Amino acid sequence: MTSEDRELIELTDNGQRIVVLNKTDLPIKLDLAELKQLTGNQNMISTSAIEADGLQELEELIAKMFFEEGISSSQNNVMITNARHIGLLNQANQSLDSVIQGLDQGMPVDLVQIDMTHCWDLLGEVTGDSYQDELIDQLFSQFCLGK
Repeated sequence: MTSEDRELIELTDNGQRIVVLNKTDLPIKLDLAELKQLTGNQNMISTSAIEADGLQELEELIAKMFFEEGISSSQNNVMITNARHIGLLNQANQSLDSVIQGLDQGMPVDLVQIDMTHCWDLLGEVTGDSYQDELIDQLFSQFCLGK
């Protein structure tokens, strides 16, 4: 297990999670005892995507978590799965860091405004309130859209 794996387990410790051990058709390279100790053997499924082993059990566990137990939700919990949105949110975060740094350094407000406006535009792309010309060009180049 990598340090990132351990960190992810730690970050999800108080929430609902499924630990998927894939590629069970290959020799095990993972210390299962360590993994079970870290996760408490909670919702652990072994699968082999190539051989379709364990996939039915995984689907059933996901359905049980969503429909029977219910996934805890609140307005403070948001899940972003779109890679483009994740990238935009990371850029927005960097712009906000620049705003804070500019304010800390006593930069004029009109210069700090540039980073704030950039952040606002990036967030607008995530919510659909604004679109960059590059995005429109990308949509027309990747998808067959009628006139």
